Amino acid sequence: MASASTQSEDFAFPPGFLWGSATSSHQVEGENTANTWWRWEQNPAHILDGSSSGVASAWIHGRWRDDLDHAAAGGQNAHRCSFEWSRLQPAPGSWDEEAVQFYRMMLEGMHERGLHPFVTLHHYTDPIWFADRGGWRAPDAVKRFSEYVSGVVERFGDLCSDWCTLNEPNAYVLQGHVGGNYPPGEKSLRSAFRVAARLAEAHGAAYHAIHERQSVARVGIVILHYDLMPAHPQRRWNIRLVEVLSHLVNDFFPDAAVYGRMPSLFARSRRDLPQDTLDFFGLNYYTGVHIGWSLRHIRRLGLYYFYPPDAARSATGLVALHPDGFTRAMRWAAGYGRPIIITENGVDDSEDALRPRFLVEHVARVWAALQEGIDVRGYFHWSIVDNYEWDKGWSHRFGLWELNRQTQVRTPRGSAIAYADICRNNALSQALLRRHSPSRHPQGTGTKRLR
Repeated sequence: MASASTQSEDFAFPPGFLWGSATSSHQVEGENTANTWWRWEQNPAHILDGSSSGVASAWIHGRWRDDLDHAAAGGQNAHRCSFEWSRLQPAPGSWDEEAVQFYRMMLEGMHERGLHPFVTLHHYTDPIWFADRGGWRAPDAVKRFSEYVSGVVERFGDLCSDWCTLNEPNAYVLQGHVGGNYPPGEKSLRSAFRVAARLAEAHGAAYHAIHERQSVARVGIVILHYDLMPAHPQRRWNIRLVEVLSHLVNDFFPDAAVYGRMPSLFARSRRDLPQDTLDFFGLNYYTGVHIGWSLRHIRRLGLYYFYPPDAARSATGLVALHPDGFTRAMRWAAGYGRPIIITENGVDDSEDALRPRFLVEHVARVWAALQEGIDVRGYFHWSIVDNYEWDKGWSHRFGLWELNRQTQVRTPRGSAIAYADICRNNALSQALLRRHSPSRHPQGTGTKRLR
């Protein structure tokens, strides 16, 4: 636990606390042409600005060195990346040795720069060959994924021991199988239930495949926490609606990983998942929303949402500054009894007008959570550099460093300087708080843990 502090002192973090940034393969590497996202983005109508990832942030051409240099120079001591399944396995059972060497070189580069690697094994993208054989609905989907994971650990286990099996499987299901915004572009609750159940099985299988091959491994799953609040808190039905939705979108995967249970609604025949397949809890948090229901929104199952009215928002309107929801998210994750890694937190802000405030206020909430006794071990900002932001294309910029797509030149934003101050000192200074959030100083809130 962090040491006690007063309002006149900096907010110090425990020794060994992990400070890093997060990336994903498809968003930064470029030229990932064999996965479902590449195929999806070839239709400009699927992407907000009609763009394609193209060379992205050019990591496949070596620009990962620049971004990891910037991370290390900024005092970061860890980095979360992902491996591209379709690059490593361009066909079933086939391994691309050039891709293996690329990722080994990148992991070695992290160690050389003093960056502890966290590797995500599945970050939204599926190989086209996997999708065309039924994807996650195929009977052998879990077996295919487990074989891939086993091969990764055999090839990279000497360089990495912290693994995230799935990134945001809840968002993957909602966006791809309910909202239709991500591949495969479905709007089917039945499909969503089946895919969610199969992903829960895949996590459990991957967990055991990793531990069978690496005794020192720590394995987690990364969940995007949707901070849902009733649009009409005085109405009991609205409160109950939010409870049900939160259970489905937030609780489902960690319940499956920790307790080995899935709601029968999702998979009547699969309630016997292995328990305790979670060594750490990867928590992603961006914003909170109020949820309501009305017949006027029947095309969206009657659901509508809006951001907290008094919350500052990014210029695009995608993210609202709502750190109260971050506190609730950490308390919720703590209920599962595992160490927590904040695996993503950030805001799209090309002008860097909101990001410094967003950053310091959320880091302050991590410090306050530590005062409550919540076991948070690290914080990864999304992201180190501007990247291809899925269905938003290049229109939303999350980087601490600005990317010029034409020249691939990186330019530090003010928030990069602020984050470097935090990382280098392992503390959030009063000077940063006064500069970027003068009216909002964190307070510890006791020792009670909430679920």
